[in-house]
Amino acid sequence: MTQMLPDKDVRILLVDDEPSIRKIVSLLLRNEQTTLFEATNTTEAHDLLRREKPDIMLLDIGLPGESGLQFLERIQDELGETLVIMSTGVDDALVAAQAMRLGAKDYIVKPYNHGTFLSSIRSALEKRELVRENQRYKEGLERTVAERTKEVQEAQDATVFAMAKIAQSRDDETGLHLERMRDYSIALASHMLEEEHAIVDSAFVLDLFRSAPLHDIGKVGIPDAILLKRDRLTPEEFTLMKTHSIIGAQCLDGAAELATSKVGSFLRMGKEVARHHHESWDGSGYPDGLAGTDIPLSARIVSLADFYDALAFPRVYRPTSFPHENIRNMISELRGKKFDPEIVDVFLANEDKFVSIRVRSADESVYDEFPPG
Repeated sequence: MTQMLPDKDVRILLVDDEPSIRKIVSLLLRNEQTTLFEATNTTEAHDLLRREKPDIMLLDIGLPGESGLQFLERIQDELGETLVIMSTGVDDALVAAQAMRLGAKDYIVKPYNHGTFLSSIRSALEKRELVRENQRYKEGLERTVAERTKEVQEAQDATVFAMAKIAQSRDDETGLHLERMRDYSIALASHMLEEEHAIVDSAFVLDLFRSAPLHDIGKVGIPDAILLKRDRLTPEEFTLMKTHSIIGAQCLDGAAELATSKVGSFLRMGKEVARHHHESWDGSGYPDGLAGTDIPLSARIVSLADFYDALAFPRVYRPTSFPHENIRNMISELRGKKFDPEIVDVFLANEDKFVSIRVRSADESVYDEFPPG
């Protein structure tokens, strides 16, 4: 006789207390490639279900003690990919409907007809395979979308970083300043993430990775005569120089409004960083004189990173740099004045990373793609 079931080695759990029915099912499956497990009550069935994980459970409604319907309702969350076909000696549409509501895939009436019996099993297996194929297609589509989204995001990141590089190139005597700024900031934020900071999550760290290089983008609006001046700036010139924070925020404000919510999050953080990275914890900074936690956390992090790099490498107005120990002491002295005390503590706990970034990123960036964690 021709094999009717589509799968090889179909595992079937028969739950029926009538020996004659179990014998009939065994005969109906004799030409099929199946493994048959038998249970006479729901206790045995439950044990076999958990241990053998069958493809099909042929469940009799009229079992002694707990009925098949009661059993099905109790174990719905344990079925996994096991398909349930209810069987009964009474053709009752209401009972059939109840079985379907509880998750049964079909309802067959005893005595079993060979064709109807195998067709019910075959149909259930084919439907399961269709669901699996749809799931595989969905997962493949999601992977493709994720890959394309990553490519688009990387292109966007590269474009924004190039914009920051253009702004930096006008006064760049510090090598990979933007890369180091990003790396210092991520070293601080990653530590805060590990310590389960209330604000810092993985999305915050990723946005900071993308936005930290935008801190000085407003310098595109500062005249060369001031930006490249080697002597001390006059009070008037310094007042104009300070406007780069406002110019940078204005540059990013329009872009953040036009961007999608996902892309816009790092541009909005970039706006915060650009405007507020010169604010001070004690309120003596600029442009808005914010103090304490009124200063966005992103800007508080970037402020310390920018200060460290400004002293670690020469500048157009200062041809010398400072040893790490000197910078650390200055940052410690400014704890609670210029810098958020918590950020200073995180810096002190990650001094070795700052030293490593300073040495290594004189030639290359430590985090050349995305932040760790």
